[in-house]
Amino acid sequence: MPYGYIGNYQATYWNINGSLSNSGNLGSDDYRSRTLGSATGYVTHNTDGTKSVSFSGSFNPTAWYQIIEVSGSATLPNLHKPPEIESITLTENNQQLIDLSVDEAKITQYLSNKTFAITSPTYDSATITNYSIYHNNILIGTSNGGDVTINFYDVGKLITTNIEGIDYVTLLITATDSLNGYTTRLFNFEVYLYDKPTYDGVKTNILRKSDYNTSLIDNYALLNFYGNFYKNATDPIGLHNSCVVEYKIWQDGTTEPVNYITLQTTIIDNQVKVEDYLLSNIDFLTIYNYKIRITDTFDSTGSIKESTVPLGVATWTEFADRVDFLKLTVQDYNPFEYSEDETICGVWNDGYDEKTLYRKVIDIGSLPNASSTTTSHNISDIEMIVNIHGVAIRSVDNDTLPIPYVTFNTNNAGGIMVYVNSTNVVVNTTTDRSAYDGYIILEYTKT
Repeated sequence: MPYGYIGNYQATYWNINGSLSNSGNLGSDDYRSRTLGSATGYVTHNTDGTKSVSFSGSFNPTAWYQIIEVSGSATLPNLHKPPEIESITLTENNQQLIDLSVDEAKITQYLSNKTFAITSPTYDSATITNYSIYHNNILIGTSNGGDVTINFYDVGKLITTNIEGIDYVTLLITATDSLNGYTTRLFNFEVYLYDKPTYDGVKTNILRKSDYNTSLIDNYALLNFYGNFYKNATDPIGLHNSCVVEYKIWQDGTTEPVNYITLQTTIIDNQVKVEDYLLSNIDFLTIYNYKIRITDTFDSTGSIKESTVPLGVATWTEFADRVDFLKLTVQDYNPFEYSEDETICGVWNDGYDEKTLYRKVIDIGSLPNASSTTTSHNISDIEMIVNIHGVAIRSVDNDTLPIPYVTFNTNNAGGIMVYVNSTNVVVNTTTDRSAYDGYIILEYTKT
């Protein structure tokens, strides 16, 4: 930053836009001059005993100078004052919110389409050339000096602060003028925290049900929906908001229906649910696709759960062996069969959702000699393994050990351990167990 002394004054040259002429010194004892950058500054001893500072030439108003007094008095020549941001008036453009008489001074999250009319005094005949508005350091709206319009659906979820029970969003407003003057100011605006309707992905589903007997009596499915939507009665938005839950279901490989079917819902506060809605004529030999959608007054797109109702075949078959009994098959699998091929053996129910339970036997061959052995289980899309157990058999005398096998010896000497990851079954032994052949049985769910 170039600087110099003008008489008893220190002048700091801040910024010059354009060329300033230099006319030289006056050459009198009553005047002192000093060249600053491309301009010449003068100190004048006035007849009333005061002193003033000036610069030669025709000066661009955007030239900024700071004169620091050392003795006497001085003036600040040609210092451009940047614009101010005095006030902001908000106007709502979303007709739904206008019809609800929502306070225009408040921003409704996801819904508002606001026009920001900014009052900004300017100086030195400058004009505003740009307004910009930032949320969380991200530019969300700008204009060439006129009003700024922002669609808050595009902005998304707002970063807010709750002050004494009221939610506020802080926006940074900047103003730039034609003489490169620039200013910023933070404004807090009250916010209605509207949220889009949502569903519980675990508890929302369509699951097959059937009465198992010597023949199929009923083939049907039950639809359950659990979700949330914004209905806070303390503000005008919630008083007018309502939601709709709809579904469509169709056979896999056929054309998806255009229209949804509306469901009767139970609504408590902001929660909505449909429990055990009966869908009849669900063929157990057919895969179905379904969509369940929740929308509200303000969001016609809503949230959609999309999934599949897989095959669900259940039959009873009588046959004779040593005794007569009934054999159950589920989706063409015998749930009582242990096989090196993947079979369906039941249902895993964690209280929220029901998932098919699979079983597979892994032949790990000879157990290791005080070391470990790794065998690929070749199972894809494992979600959770709910049961791991196995057996080790010595063929010469049929001596049989369970896997895992725990002993009371020091450091579990003679023990057999097993664990499974996404690709392999790993068995560890603490002594020589190579005379034993092992089998590991896995029961698991899939994604």
